[in-house]
Amino acid sequence: MDDLHKIHVFLLEMERALPVRRVRERKDILRETQSHLMERAQAGRLDEALHALGSPEAYAAQFSTLGEPNEGPPRIQAGRVTLRLAAAGLAVILLVPCLVAVVMELLDPAGFGLWVSLDDGFFVFGRTSTSNPRISDVAGHLKLPVSALLSLGLLLSVYLSVRSALLQAVRSARP
Repeated sequence: MDDLHKIHVFLLEMERALPVRRVRERKDILRETQSHLMERAQAGRLDEALHALGSPEAYAAQFSTLGEPNEGPPRIQAGRVTLRLAAAGLAVILLVPCLVAVVMELLDPAGFGLWVSLDDGFFVFGRTSTSNPRISDVAGHLKLPVSALLSLGLLLSVYLSVRSALLQAVRSARP
């Protein structure tokens, strides 16, 4: 087997075993390894270089810590976790009034709503007397479905934000 074929086989096996996820980093590692092996082959010492590197799988395993997603200093990672938890907190703050609106609409559909004063144009969200002719319900029959959809959307947002924050915290805790 000639030197170029040995290098090609080693690089193919190494590429299959390489744990690095980012394409650019994989290419850089393979390019550096190929360059090193080509230099050794030109010097007539390819077999020594291949023996020193070990098996392609063992050599590739040395790069297991490279290319992790969201890598960065711990301070930046902690900031990402904090930002995601803050987003979850904001979604919870917005979720509570939507859930209250759903419950109130179910309990008192005629008295609860988004009202507008016909005198001065002010909007009021909440419960009022339906016998007042100077106010009008703006949302009408759409209050319940809109509030329910907003509640579901915000609940999903809370779930995704907390899940993302926990995953980021676990990733940043890995050595």
